[in-house]
Amino acid sequence: MKIFICTLSLLLSTKLFAHGEDKFGPNKGYIRMPSTYHTELVPQNDGNFLVFLYDLQNKNPKTQDSSVDLRVKDSKSETIFKCAPMDEHFMCSNDKKINISSDAKVILKTKRLGIKAPDAVYELPLRLEKAKKSSNNHDMNKM
Repeated sequence: MKIFICTLSLLLSTKLFAHGEDKFGPNKGYIRMPSTYHTELVPQNDGNFLVFLYDLQNKNPKTQDSSVDLRVKDSKSETIFKCAPMDEHFMCSNDKKINISSDAKVILKTKRLGIKAPDAVYELPLRLEKAKKSSNNHDMNKM
């Protein structure tokens, strides 16, 4: 029962706070927190992506015992990228040029240090998430 309550508290707290999704990540990418770690998606000029898997403080990127599956999906198609581990990030590339529609999403299926997370979803076009506000209009991240 204690494990259930702790897990529920963790999941609810991730929804109440932006966890950095309203700021650029350490590599000027877009942050999501799908689980007990953060993902950073960094678009490249050639249409490829870098993906970093960080701890809760957006530090210590890991590729060992980790994996990334990146897909760009819209209502008509899905494009799968090949993701290869580098020293501190994954390089996700695709040979063909993709046409990104207004309803497209980047979907990351990740595992960091053996821990699998729910999908991290990035709406396209990429943008920072708005900071969450409390009911009295104070920024929750500044409390």
